[in-house]
Amino acid sequence: MARRIPRGMKSHFDEVRKTQKPKVSKIVIKRMVDENPDLSYLGRFSDSPDLKSEDEIVFDRGGVPREYRFFIAANVENKKQVEENYQRMMKYERGDISDYGIMAEAEVLVPEGRGNYTVQTIHSGGLWGNPSDSDASYLKEIEDEQIEELKRQLRAFGVKSIKGVPIVRGK
Repeated sequence: MARRIPRGMKSHFDEVRKTQKPKVSKIVIKRMVDENPDLSYLGRFSDSPDLKSEDEIVFDRGGVPREYRFFIAANVENKKQVEENYQRMMKYERGDISDYGIMAEAEVLVPEGRGNYTVQTIHSGGLWGNPSDSDASYLKEIEDEQIEELKRQLRAFGVKSIKGVPIVRGK
């Protein structure tokens, strides 16, 4: 049970906070597989060739047993784009590619006094829907954006700088 501090008195923690600030021990960039990516921009599979919008075109896959007969491509204007969307969707279906969420996570040491710290984890909001076959420079750009977002959050917790803090990037 926590001890109640009488009004007007300061706790040991209040005194420690005046002299010691939280510090970041490391930052880790995480890439997490998106188990349920939104692929609606590519299209959808269906048992019927019904269109829901003007930018859809039906692709008849034929009579494949235990599979949807139609692929209804979205955001397309011609048959070439339909084929491209269908092939990309099939790469996802086979597991050749997947989507990732990317976030930056900081391990923050909060001083309690006498050299003791509580470890807290603070992370950026993350950005999901990043295809695994994206260009490496694009993925690094997203990682850098997540680090910048994390820095803003850390400043709100009293961390002024992350200069010299190791940043571990995922593969």
